[in-house]
Amino acid sequence: MRLGIAPADQSAIFDDFRQLGNPNRDRRHGLGLGLAIVRRLATLLGLPVSLRSVPGKGSVFAVDVPLAAASAAELPVESSSAA
Repeated sequence: MRLGIAPADQSAIFDDFRQLGNPNRDRRHGLGLGLAIVRRLATLLGLPVSLRSVPGKGSVFAVDVPLAAASAAELPVESSSAA
């Protein structure tokens, strides 16, 4: 298994059916669609996808989702006691 992604390959891994380190296209290692789907969904939602990678060490992927304010339906309801 190959850890980390070389800088030259970092944009290509988001392409459909793109896999690094699987020249025989062994389907037991996936189809190469996961990151393409993530990028497509993030783009539709207007969210950035980031990648930090160090060859030989590993990679971190992130989708930055903004914190939303609570809606009125989610706020706690104060109980009133009728006596």
